[in-house]
Amino acid sequence: MLSWILLAILILLLLGAHEGRPNEAAACGELALVLARELQLKKEQASVLNDLSLVYLYGGRPERAREVLHEARGLL
Repeated sequence: MLSWILLAILILLLLGAHEGRPNEAAACGELALVLARELQLKKEQASVLNDLSLVYLYGGRPERAREVLHEARGLL
């Protein structure tokens, strides 16, 4: 059940990013990341972090984008 919730939140992240709402997309991504961590889903954590890096980059936060990419790399 929680994996479906995680998927739904990821979809919201991607929709928010696509529609030019980086703050909302980042909030969805951070929530998805919390769930992926609680479920100990490393692959999903890395995927969320990768998506978040794009949201942060295009949202004008390149340093945060770099941080989450570094964290994603550590999970693989």
